[in-house]
Amino acid sequence: MTDKQAAKFCQWCQDTLGLSDWSVELCLQDDPPSWTSASDGQVGACGRNRPYKRATIWVSRARCTADGSCPLSTIAHEMMHVAASDTGIEGDDSGSEAYEFLWNKVGDLLAAAYKAKVRLPA
Repeated sequence: MTDKQAAKFCQWCQDTLGLSDWSVELCLQDDPPSWTSASDGQVGACGRNRPYKRATIWVSRARCTADGSCPLSTIAHEMMHVAASDTGIEGDDSGSEAYEFLWNKVGDLLAAAYKAKVRLPA
């Protein structure tokens, strides 16, 4: 996955999830940015400012490779946190096991739908 492919997918997720009024920055780097307290095994994170409708999504391709995770699914997972924040259904409990499970499944579905749409290899 190239940076350009990741950015296009992130924009597709944003449009698909009805988040066109949000400003979303995608940060693809191996080391976690200073704004997140990512654990050693964490492959991505999302920082969001709901009142200003701004979000930054961090994804580590190296950690995804080591973990066997799909970077596109990880981007979609983090976009689900933005969508849930936008609707107000996700608050201080955003890291709960239930949300993480759901966002993983929805992320996988969004990534699969996008891959089929643009004919990326599964």
